[in-house]
Amino acid sequence: MSDGLFREEALRHHTGGRASGDVLRVPPAWVRSTFALLALAVLAAAAFAAWGSVAVYARGVARVQDGRTVLVFFPERDRERILTGRTMRLLDPSDPKRVVRANVSSLRPGAVALQDGLERLGIAAWPRSPAPSRLACGDGEITPDPDGAAGAVTPGEILEVEAPAGETSLLRLLVPAGRESRRDG
Repeated sequence: MSDGLFREEALRHHTGGRASGDVLRVPPAWVRSTFALLALAVLAAAAFAAWGSVAVYARGVARVQDGRTVLVFFPERDRERILTGRTMRLLDPSDPKRVVRANVSSLRPGAVALQDGLERLGIAAWPRSPAPSRLACGDGEITPDPDGAAGAVTPGEILEVEAPAGETSLLRLLVPAGRESRRDG
């Protein structure tokens, strides 16, 4: 046994001059093809995010007036995107399977302060956080359900509303333009 810390052959290997280098290691073919597939998937996702579009919905609160009409409130920032005649979904928070449909019949001019809207709805707080400071008020007509699956609505009932508010690119949703665009309007 030698007196040194390392074995003789290990020292010869590290100190000896070699004319050629070590064996070149080439990755298997499946690694290259997997990398190419992954790169294509990332490019396709980026292209869809930039040019693809997704539906955007305005969310608000509705109060059933007389069984056929509803009074709806949305954040003021969504006013321009909500179109009359479009179908909105009225959702029951206590029964997620129950969906009632109504058409937006009109949007009233001018904004309503949050507190005034809450009083007209008969609720204490806006259901989602953050609560908007100004609301857009409108009316809707409940469309009859041919199947009767949604059930009858009760006057005074409070429902959550989803109304189609256009389309936007996925990239715009993922990377907002600035803080100003996220404030309630």
